[in-house]
Amino acid sequence: MVLWALECHLNDLAHAGSPPPRVIRIAARFVGAAYVGEPLYARLAESDGPDVGIHVTSAGRERLVELSVRVDPTNSLGPEHMQIASHPRFGEGPVDLEFDAMRDVVGTLEVGLDVKAAGALFPRCHVSMGGRAVATVLALSRLVGMECPGRYSMLGSFEIEFEPELSREGVTYRVDSVDPRFRMVRLTVRGPGERGVIESFALPRPTRQPGMQEVAQHVSDGEFSGQMALVVGGTRGLGEATAKIIAAGGGYAAITYLSGQEDACRVLDEIAEWGGQGRTLQLDVRHPGPALRGLVATGWQPTDLYYFATPQIFGRMRDVFETSRLHQFISYYVEGIAKICASLRGLSDCPLNVFYPSSVALDENPPGLADYIAAKAAGEAFTRYLDECVDGVSTVVRRLPRIETDQTATLFSLPAENAISAMLPAVREMQGLRFAARNDG
Repeated sequence: MVLWALECHLNDLAHAGSPPPRVIRIAARFVGAAYVGEPLYARLAESDGPDVGIHVTSAGRERLVELSVRVDPTNSLGPEHMQIASHPRFGEGPVDLEFDAMRDVVGTLEVGLDVKAAGALFPRCHVSMGGRAVATVLALSRLVGMECPGRYSMLGSFEIEFEPELSREGVTYRVDSVDPRFRMVRLTVRGPGERGVIESFALPRPTRQPGMQEVAQHVSDGEFSGQMALVVGGTRGLGEATAKIIAAGGGYAAITYLSGQEDACRVLDEIAEWGGQGRTLQLDVRHPGPALRGLVATGWQPTDLYYFATPQIFGRMRDVFETSRLHQFISYYVEGIAKICASLRGLSDCPLNVFYPSSVALDENPPGLADYIAAKAAGEAFTRYLDECVDGVSTVVRRLPRIETDQTATLFSLPAENAISAMLPAVREMQGLRFAARNDG
């Protein structure tokens, strides 16, 4: 984004007949997230002599990058500055550092450039900055994402100055300070032709649900025996916790996934190693019929349905209410559960208990979630309709608080309930429906 925005500005200068100035300083602050596939816009925010301000915005005019550039219009680089080693040697994967281990990190980052590609993508930058400077800017996100903070990280800002020196040496970097309050990591970078600072953030690691041994401490032996539970979206978060609770209590959990087969197998392996029962099933809630017919054909008939399917909840909001997002949420929170229940009822006359997880967002009305709230309310209403109007279907609907999951993970710590403590009462309530149906029979 930085090089593209600078390219736009240099292109405007070229069209105005100005000679290519030498870029001597770039400072960038990343204030918003750019989503893959969305259009971005670069506009000149201010121009004061050699200093230029450029903003990158989304289609909704949300500011994503604040860019400050200083140029020297009296000095340009020669063709010898375009050359640089073609390909740096990358590591096998991102470094995975604990936050406290980042305090004393030092290292060297190799820089390199596909000169032909750079000349095609950023021809003005290539001329005004030189190959090494372009390579260095491109390497900054690699430094943050691959070296330090590494695997779980976010680039916050950088400021870098360039000197017209020729070198193929790497860029050295050192952690200057860390701030545990904001999980901020500040680095200095220095090379033969540049020096600067980077502010980055070490993101929280993915939320891990408790293992089977811990879950079993909260569940009585055989407490959920008889439950043949279809746990839709059981690979992480609430679904993973629910599958483990059921298995720990002697039930059988069929863990469904759409694309997370590795996570589904991980959860099943944990259950099996502990001595519980379960299976995995690839299932698309928008087209569940074929998978469910194949499941029932094996002789496995669900008695309980736990429905955790969801698209990404948090994203860019251009308006207070977006019809496209509402339709996406409805396709999961209403249509998905409707299709699964219809398929299961068409395949068997056995009673079916259904758990639907709603949200306290319906009570709290947090900003930016109007379409999510509307869809969840519709899901609640439909689930209660199933209970009252469809024979053989009983439902449990709970408005859950903020739970510790990947969906709710934030840079700053916010109060969140443990998934096990949130779901254990719900699973017990579902088990109670089984006894009530048995006594009614």
